[in-house]
Amino acid sequence: MTDQLALGFEAERRAARGRENASNLKRVATKLDAVILEFCRHIGAGQTFRGPQLTTFVMGRAGGVHDSPTRILRSLRQRGQLGYKVENRAQSLYRITWVSA
Repeated sequence: MTDQLALGFEAERRAARGRENASNLKRVATKLDAVILEFCRHIGAGQTFRGPQLTTFVMGRAGGVHDSPTRILRSLRQRGQLGYKVENRAQSLYRITWVSA
């Protein structure tokens, strides 16, 4: 019985950590969304950039190492907040087609 209680407490601790991590991830992602949109607006529609340029910009504005900025870039496109084309995947070259206001 004590083993079952211990397992129950451990499961609850893991669930609480998971909820806290999800909350932190959402907070950080919201901040990174804004920084990535700022970068894209600065570059401008029709212009190209490389993945490392985006990463450097995001790290300079948001501090520290965060989730992959290019992954969040894809998420922003999927959510309809910007558009871009991959010009050269091997060279991590992107062209911004549009950015929301």
